[in-house]
Amino acid sequence: LSDRDLHAARRLIEGRTRVEVALPLPIYRTFSYEVRGEAPLPGTRVLVPFRRQELIGWITANRPDPDVEKVKAVLGVLEDVPSVTPDLMELCGWMAEYYVAPLGIAIRAS
Repeated sequence: LSDRDLHAARRLIEGRTRVEVALPLPIYRTFSYEVRGEAPLPGTRVLVPFRRQELIGWITANRPDPDVEKVKAVLGVLEDVPSVTPDLMELCGWMAEYYVAPLGIAIRAS
């Protein structure tokens, strides 16, 4: 096994998953964070560290192969059921693309 395979296996055994989080900032990308335990569904609000502050964002995707090193951990999952449904997430994605707006701001506006 390669080092990458061993690293991925260790993360799976430890129950860690990488998630992509959209933050309500004027930045046109999502950010990778690590979640311990069962990964929340896309659309779930989470509290994450960002620079020198803590922000609330929305999970946009789960990545089964957490292959990014030095990823910060999610500080807290704020809800059991996603507040943004898959249909609403799709609409927000369309809005962000059509109006050339950051996804996190489109989700917050919904």
